[in-house]
Amino acid sequence: MTTPSPTIAITHLGCEKNRVDTEHMLGLLVQAGYAVDSNEALADYVIVNTCSFIDAARQESVRTLVELAEAQKKVVITGCLAQHFQEELLNEIPEAVALVGTGDYHKIVEVIQRAEAGERVNAVSNELTYIADETVPRYRTTSEGTAYLRVAEGCNYRCAFCIIPHLRAISDRAPLNRSWPKPTNWPKRGSRSWC
Repeated sequence: MTTPSPTIAITHLGCEKNRVDTEHMLGLLVQAGYAVDSNEALADYVIVNTCSFIDAARQESVRTLVELAEAQKKVVITGCLAQHFQEELLNEIPEAVALVGTGDYHKIVEVIQRAEAGERVNAVSNELTYIADETVPRYRTTSEGTAYLRVAEGCNYRCAFCIIPHLRAISDRAPLNRSWPKPTNWPKRGSRSWC
């Protein structure tokens, strides 16, 4: 008798780069056979793709994590807050079964499998090198008329007031000769505008 796969919900916080990461994580999980549901109450695991850009975003992320912890959910913390405060999060939120950094979201299936086996996973790399391309599965979370296309990641400037290079890496713009998914394919999926 096989054990059924857990149901997973994802809460997206922050910018549209986070949204694209969320959509890739959902695509990878669906491809691996996991059930995904928008209802956190029905989920075995809740992945929270967090933001840490400004104080208000950090507060929203922490508030969401605390609410899920109080609901006794198994929480997987991903995104910028995980990248920025990994040790603090593991110490302060025992319900966090895993942390996934901004350059590690492609490992989400492996992370869930390891958490299911009882391991508390810290998948946060110091070297932020991974950026998904059009071959990575994606499960859209926007309305039918809109889809986001990532054309750059990170920033090359090290401004004293900005945390982006620490959270999202040094700028990695897609090469101009890169093969992009043609917008003509997206209308078949219901998208009429690109953001």
